[in-house]
Amino acid sequence: MKMKRILLLIALLTIGALAACGRGEEGYGAGGGQSLREGSTAPYHSPIAQDETYQTVLGLNILLYPAPVDEPSFDSFGASHWELDPSEFTQAMLDAFDGELGEEVVYEAEVGALQDHPFIAQVQDAIYEGEPVQVGWVYSNNGDLEIMHNNAVSVTLIPANDVVIFVGASSDIDEAAGAFATKDASAYYTPHNSVIEVGPETLYSFPARVIKESGQLTAIIVPEGVELEQVSLTGNTVSIEAADTSARY
Repeated sequence: MKMKRILLLIALLTIGALAACGRGEEGYGAGGGQSLREGSTAPYHSPIAQDETYQTVLGLNILLYPAPVDEPSFDSFGASHWELDPSEFTQAMLDAFDGELGEEVVYEAEVGALQDHPFIAQVQDAIYEGEPVQVGWVYSNNGDLEIMHNNAVSVTLIPANDVVIFVGASSDIDEAAGAFATKDASAYYTPHNSVIEVGPETLYSFPARVIKESGQLTAIIVPEGVELEQVSLTGNTVSIEAADTSARY
């Protein structure tokens, strides 16, 4: 009788353990369980990964599963300057914007309304050692990776909306073809009011919007006089779209 009780207890403990594994412990990965999206094997633990927008809009509703930009893996491509608060700057950017957010990506290298904003001095000191910079913006309602750039200088991106940024190592450019394969690009979810420095050895894309209703408007800051240099892409088109977005955005 005693042996039967012991066996029964072991069986109950085993069933409980299996159930806990199926649920996932609270706080494991992004949102508990193995990951946000069924089938993913890449749970994230950073503060952004716990954000409601990342969990509901990205983790569940789009085809691509990008890492949050505050994950350590981004460190090889650049830096996230959380010590800077661009909220007043991004609001001024939204107030000044009067363009149309279409599928075509539009880049304006210099925007006078942004150039003299007090926040730019903070960016100059923190990232460019006080050297002169030029401030432009890029905007669209595009969700695809279409173009990447290679500038050999630090480029600062400040999104007013949640975006996905694609990056890659310039060393992965095929020198013979002079092109970069899209399969080598890494995607990072970047929330609005972030200050993201892309390093000199990093290829980067114009940001892709996350939510269709808002599109994306992002400031691009580079050393004064620098022009963005495009890199040809090879391989399959990469999109952040879900197969069916009708009920998702």
